[in-house]
Amino acid sequence: MLDEDETALKTYVIEHLDEVARFCGVDIFLLGPKFNCLPPGISSNGDAGQDQRWRVAIYGDMESAEHAKTRVLIFIDRLLGRTVDAMLLELSLHTVICGRARKNVKLIESATNTAIYFPPPFSQVYRYCHPGASRRNPEEIFITGDTPQNIAMAKQKIHQLTTSTRLFMKDCVVSPPKIDSILLTRLDKVRKIMETNGTFVLFPQLGSQRNLVRIQGIEGLHVERTIRDIMALVSFLFCYF
Repeated sequence: MLDEDETALKTYVIEHLDEVARFCGVDIFLLGPKFNCLPPGISSNGDAGQDQRWRVAIYGDMESAEHAKTRVLIFIDRLLGRTVDAMLLELSLHTVICGRARKNVKLIESATNTAIYFPPPFSQVYRYCHPGASRRNPEEIFITGDTPQNIAMAKQKIHQLTTSTRLFMKDCVVSPPKIDSILLTRLDKVRKIMETNGTFVLFPQLGSQRNLVRIQGIEGLHVERTIRDIMALVSFLFCYF
């Protein structure tokens, strides 16, 4: 990835990052190796105090930044000689299939030597796209692996999980202003709740004035825990009003 002098990235790498930035509607900055802070009185010799890794900083709205981050990671996988493929799966099944703390997908990645990139779970809530950019298909999952056979095996395991999964659903009522407040300020908390319990929370679109929130998972207990955590989050947001 570095040029002959090892002082900058090769031209084709920079050009690809520029293309990703335009495609996703974000700003991408390359940051050089970082110097580690050493205690006073201790001097570094050569590169001993330097982190040799280059860093990529991505700036944009949440969905676009996630999209760009995924495409940068896939580009790095390609540079390492890995194969890339994709599959479609209904968005509401993504966190459910991943399992609690992403246990299921981690097992699949380990067994097949692949990396599986799921899209953000709330792309349907905002429905925003930067002018001139392209939104990521919210149902598209990217998979990279050493061989096409490994990717095919990962796809098969995901399909088996999907067909063998039995879903439990439950609706809860939350006032529209509280839903909008969560969507604007606490989606990171909701995402952690979903990953912890292996559930999916379906919110109405921002500003729609709907009050129904649907939670689904593979066990009733995990669905109830998700509802409890969501209601606790709502209470926390409005405890001073």
